[in-house]
Amino acid sequence: MNLKYDPMIIRLFSYLVSILLCTLTYSQNHEKCGFSHKHNTLLQNIAYKNLIEKSEAEIKQYRLNQNKSSQIYTIPVVVHVLHLGE
Repeated sequence: MNLKYDPMIIRLFSYLVSILLCTLTYSQNHEKCGFSHKHNTLLQNIAYKNLIEKSEAEIKQYRLNQNKSSQIYTIPVVVHVLHLGE
């Protein structure tokens, strides 16, 4: 079986693959949110660092003392269905 491919199709496919790979590599290295940078900068402030440590300790203590109940919570959910009326 002898298959022949159009050089234009091969070139177009190569360009598309190249663009896809470039997009993926850019997405991997791009920081989308500046929280980590800002948080690390603010941690240099002793008052902020103490507040974070206190908050984390309170959360840890709450989770340790949390009453493990078998209460069932009902969460209301609304679902919208759109159709053409057919």
